[in-house]
Amino acid sequence: MPPASALELRPATIDTKPVLRQLLELCQHDYSQFNGADISQHGHFGYDYLDNYWTEPGRFAFIVHYRQQIAGFALVRRLEQHADGAAHHAMAEFFILRKYRRQGLGSMVAQALFARFPGTWIVGQEPHNQPAQRFWRAVIAHYTSGQYQEHMTADGPRQEFQSPPEPSKPSAAYAGTDFYCDQVLSGRTAVVTVHETAGVLAFQHTRPHWPVHIVVIPKQHIASLLDISSDTTLLQELLAVVQQVAAEVVANHGGCHVVTNLGTYQDSKHLHWHIGAGEPLRS
Repeated sequence: MPPASALELRPATIDTKPVLRQLLELCQHDYSQFNGADISQHGHFGYDYLDNYWTEPGRFAFIVHYRQQIAGFALVRRLEQHADGAAHHAMAEFFILRKYRRQGLGSMVAQALFARFPGTWIVGQEPHNQPAQRFWRAVIAHYTSGQYQEHMTADGPRQEFQSPPEPSKPSAAYAGTDFYCDQVLSGRTAVVTVHETAGVLAFQHTRPHWPVHIVVIPKQHIASLLDISSDTTLLQELLAVVQQVAAEVVANHGGCHVVTNLGTYQDSKHLHWHIGAGEPLRS
């Protein structure tokens, strides 16, 4: 499995639209062996919906970077019209360059997207694309612990599942309301693990502020850095993980932020470090 700290999901911008267009050509070329599509007289497959990702709400385009190299892309749609009245998300397109396949990178990208858009997900494959069907069944089964439904449609198989998984009971050791205990450590919110020790978990932030955004937390509840002074062993373990993850981010991206907040600056009252790289995704 490649190091998750080397992975970036960068939202596509109008400046990177030509890059996405070219990646779509590579994707459609791969698909053509299964769907029989031909190129146009101008030598292009084309993609009718590319402009919609800049003109319609509910469409999200990402370019995958691995070790600062372009490795693929993903297009996600929010589907509004459902009987239950809730918004669903669908994987409109998903592509990893052949150089990066069969290494676990595609699985990491898919799980990061599932975690970024919680709720009901729908993922479909073309009827003759057996490799894609095997990939998505394996990824979704792993992500949901087998809790998904599959339906056969005229357009091919379709998997439907929940992200995050159905809530489990919070740990009896802590009955508070902080996000990291109540959601991450309880298993209610699925995350992509970057590094893990007996007492520490590092994972990709579910709503990243930077293109690379990793959170490091202790597995036992500690309110903040000010409450850890009596346990130097755990502090050493935490700092060792922070150091290791930060070193990987610096090696792959040239630099990083390492931040822990206190008092009114700390939204979630559970000790955590943010390790981030790249320009902020939002103000």
